[in-house]
Amino acid sequence: MTDAALSDLQTLRIAVPDLLGEVDAAVARADAFAAQAGLDEDRRYALQVCIEEALANLIMHGVAGPGGKQIVVTLTASPPPVALQITDTCMPFDVTAVPPPTAGSDQAPGGRGIALMRAFSKHMRYSSEGGRNLLDIGI
Repeated sequence: MTDAALSDLQTLRIAVPDLLGEVDAAVARADAFAAQAGLDEDRRYALQVCIEEALANLIMHGVAGPGGKQIVVTLTASPPPVALQITDTCMPFDVTAVPPPTAGSDQAPGGRGIALMRAFSKHMRYSSEGGRNLLDIGI
C-alpha cells in the first residue's frame, strides 16, 4: 500500500510503563499497527528506531525510579509524515537541543540514539509545559 492509500486517519495510543523491559513490547505494538496501516519497511524501521531510542532515553535518564511516571506513545498513520508523539511526566529533556556527536566522540559508549532519531525522522519538535513533555516526530 502506498502513502496515498493511507487517506483515512488511523491512530494507536500505547501507555508504556516506565520500565526498560516494556520498550520492546511498545515497539512491537507500534510496528504491528504500522504494518496494518500499510507503511513500507523503511518507514516502519525508522519508526521502530525512533520509538525505541526515545523510550529508552526517557526511562534511563528521565525516571528517578520505576513507577509513577506516565509515558504515552501516540502514532497516527496518515500521508507523510507519519505522526509519532511521545508524551510523558518524566524530567524535562529537550532532545532537539542536543548537538550532533563530534568526530572525536566516537570512542564514548552510547550517545548515538538522538543522532539516529534525527537521521530517521523528517522533523523533531519538543515542548514542555505544566509537568508534561511532548516530543513530536514526523517519519
